[in-house]
Amino acid sequence: MSPSARAFLATIIFAVAGISSFFTSRIWLESVGVLLAVIYALLVINTFFSIRFFSSLLPSDLLQKIIDTILVAFYLSLTFSMNDEVRFFLLASGLFLLASVKYVLLLKHTSYTKILWRKIRIDLVGAVSCAAALVGTLLGYSLESAWIFVIGFGILSVYLLLTDPAYHSSKEPQR
Repeated sequence: MSPSARAFLATIIFAVAGISSFFTSRIWLESVGVLLAVIYALLVINTFFSIRFFSSLLPSDLLQKIIDTILVAFYLSLTFSMNDEVRFFLLASGLFLLASVKYVLLLKHTSYTKILWRKIRIDLVGAVSCAAALVGTLLGYSLESAWIFVIGFGILSVYLLLTDPAYHSSKEPQR
C-alpha cells in the first residue's frame, strides 16, 4: 500500500471512529467534550501528514508494526474518552510518548536522523502539553485546560503543517 493510501485509510478509520463517538456519546452537549473532539480532529489531521511522510522514509520491522498497532489502539481509545477529560489527556499523553519511543527506535535504522529528532521533539512537546492539561484538569480547571490545549495545539499545527512543515520532502537526510 502506498504511503498516501495508508495515510488516507488511517485518517478515514480514525475520523469515522471519532465522529461515531461524538454522536453516540452525545459529546456535543458538553463544552469540554467539544474541545476534546477538536483536539482529536487536529490530531487526526496531523497524523495523516505524519503517516504519509514517514511511511515512505522509514523501514518497518516487526517491532514498528507492534508499536503502530498499539498507537492505533490509543487513537481508538481516545474516541471513547472524549466525554472524560482525565482519561482523554492521560491517553493522549501515552500516545505522544509511545510515538516518541517509536521514532527513537528508528534512529539507528535510517539516515534521516535530523527529521526524526525534530519529530521526537514535537511528540515530546505533545506529551508534556497533555500532561499539563491533565494536571490542570485534576486541579479542577478542565475547561480552561482544554481551551489552552486547543489553542496551543491549533497554533502548533498551523506552524508545523504550513509555516515550517515538519512533513515535507525538502527535509533532507543528515549525511
